[in-house]
Amino acid sequence: MTQTALRATPDGHAGQQPSAPNIQLAVTLTLDTLYATGGVAFNAAEIARVLGGYDKAPAILAVQATPKGDFNAQWDEAGNLMQVFVGSTGLEVANATDLSVTPGTFDVLITAQ
Repeated sequence: MTQTALRATPDGHAGQQPSAPNIQLAVTLTLDTLYATGGVAFNAAEIARVLGGYDKAPAILAVQATPKGDFNAQWDEAGNLMQVFVGSTGLEVANATDLSVTPGTFDVLITAQ
């Protein structure tokens, strides 16, 4: 899975530590061919790199994904993983499923601190 930043709003001051406690980052998550049961690792260090000027990765507080087709992405806070579910069944996608074409990507809003 790769993350592509669409926009970052760290208190309106890119590259500086925000005075407000939270950062919001809109990203596109590109899924790959080998989904792992339980979810895929989410790279908070990449968020810090995109924002610039941060000496450590932020703590992810919330992740909201826009459903795509019959797929929903859900944040597993305890495991720091993005899980993908089939909307019509409510079941997690099976291990090693190729998600590179369908759904391919998810638009995600990350709230971090």
